[in-house]
Amino acid sequence: ECQSADQLLTTLAVLHRNTRVLTDLIADFEEQLDLRLATEASKSGALAPLVQAAHEQERVQEAAQLPLLQAAEIDGRAAITVLDRVCQETLEEWWTQPGLTATPWVTVEGKNSSEWRRAVQQLNASLHDKHVP
Repeated sequence: ECQSADQLLTTLAVLHRNTRVLTDLIADFEEQLDLRLATEASKSGALAPLVQAAHEQERVQEAAQLPLLQAAEIDGRAAITVLDRVCQETLEEWWTQPGLTATPWVTVEGKNSSEWRRAVQQLNASLHDKHVP
């Protein structure tokens, strides 16, 4: 469960980074398009309808994509919050169990309690490193 949580955190971090990169690329593209269209429009008054149509298409695409990106960011933040809570609860539950370290030969999925606690602490640290501000 914690391993899949780490994979989810990694995926969310990549998604967030890719969203920012795409947003930057779109902004750069829009800037270049505006400059080129303005240059062409100044050369020929006949391009004015094309410039207007391009701006309208840009607004339509932005209106369609922005809510999807915002929803993905909200979902990612919610998932990080849930994962943080689950990891904290798991660690706290395990920490409060009596005899936790008295039986190092007892394993769950091949790990004893110390190894699991260390894995959960690493995941928690990873979560905080990857946490979206």
